[in-house]
Amino acid sequence: MNYWNNAGKCKDRRLDYGNWRSNDGFTLTELMVVVVVLGILAGLSLPRFAAGIAASQSRVDQANLRVLNQVSDVYRVTHGQTIETVSVVDAETALALQRNTLVGNYLQDAITAQRPGEHFYWLFDSEEGRGRWLYSVHQLAAQPFAGLGFAGMESQEFADLQARYGQSGASWSLVEGIGLQTTGNGTDLVFFENRQSEYTVTTRFQMQPSTSNRGGLGIAFETTIAGDGPTNNGDTGYILQFDRGFSEIALRKRIDSTESNAEDRLLARIGNRSTSTIKNEAIPYRDSDWWEQERELTIAVQDSSTPGTRLLTVYLDGVAILENFVIDSQVDPANNFVGLRGWVSEGVIISDMIVDAL
Repeated sequence: MNYWNNAGKCKDRRLDYGNWRSNDGFTLTELMVVVVVLGILAGLSLPRFAAGIAASQSRVDQANLRVLNQVSDVYRVTHGQTIETVSVVDAETALALQRNTLVGNYLQDAITAQRPGEHFYWLFDSEEGRGRWLYSVHQLAAQPFAGLGFAGMESQEFADLQARYGQSGASWSLVEGIGLQTTGNGTDLVFFENRQSEYTVTTRFQMQPSTSNRGGLGIAFETTIAGDGPTNNGDTGYILQFDRGFSEIALRKRIDSTESNAEDRLLARIGNRSTSTIKNEAIPYRDSDWWEQERELTIAVQDSSTPGTRLLTVYLDGVAILENFVIDSQVDPANNFVGLRGWVSEGVIISDMIVDAL
C-alpha cells in the first residue's frame, strides 16, 4: 500500500485504538455464548443419543439370542437331549454353559450381551423337558426393565413375556421378523414394568395404511396399575398419543383406565390445526404419506425442582416437539409401568421399545 503523498511526505496514518478490534478471534463474551449454546444443544441431544445406542445394542442382543436358541435346538436334535436340565440364571454360570456345550462345534466363541449389565440366561421347562435362552432384561427381577426388540423376537419368546408381564387384551400379537402389532380397540393395552425414576422411552413404529385416516398409537408412561398386576388394567398415569385421526400428537392423563377431552385430562395437542395448543408445522393434517411412515417417539421424564411434579420432553424422529412440560406425578419406581395402546381396526406395528435411565 502507498502511504506517501505526492510531495514525498508520509501521510497521516491514524489508528483509532478506542474502536480497534482484532479480526483474528472471538471476544471472551462471544466464547461464553458459544459454550452455553453448545451445552444447551448437548443437553437436548443426549437423551436421543443415549436412547439410540440402547436401541442398537438391544437389537444386536435380540439377534444373538435367536442364534443361541437355534444352535441349542441343533444340539438337542443331534444329542437327543437338551444342553442342561436345570435353569442357569447367573451370568458367569450361563457363559460357562455356553462354553461347555456349544463353543467349538456350534459357536466360535461364547455370545455375550452388548448392553452393559445384561446377559443371556438359560431357562429349563421341566414339563416340556427342554430349555431356551432368554435375555436378562426380560426378567421380573431387581434390575429395571430395559428394552424389547419386538422385530427380533420369536413367538415363544413373546409368549414367555406375556406370561411374565401380563397382557390385558387379545388383539396384540407378534409377527416374527416384523414386530408387535395390534388391530385392537381403545381398551386393549399391554404393559411392561419400568423401575426407573428418570428415564427415556423410545418407541419405533409404523401405522398401517388406511383410507379413513383413523387409528393411532398410545405410549403410556408414569403409570401405576391397581390390583395384582398389569393384566388387571386399572391404570392411572399419562399417555402420549400419535393420533392419525386428530392429525395431532396429544398428551392425555389417564385415570382408572379412562381418558376424556376434559381440560384437566387433555393436556396438550401438538400439530398444525386450529385445535392444536402447541403449533408445529412439521405435523401435517390428513397426509397419509406422512402419518404412515416409520416414526420414532422418545419420551424423556426427569425430576423437577417442585415436589410432586416432573418434567416431560418429547422427541419426534430426534427433534424436540415438547420441552420441559410440567406434569403432576409422584410414581413409586416399584410400581411404575410403560405401556402400548392401539385403536380402530387399521392397526400399527411396533418394531421395538427401549426404556433407559437418564
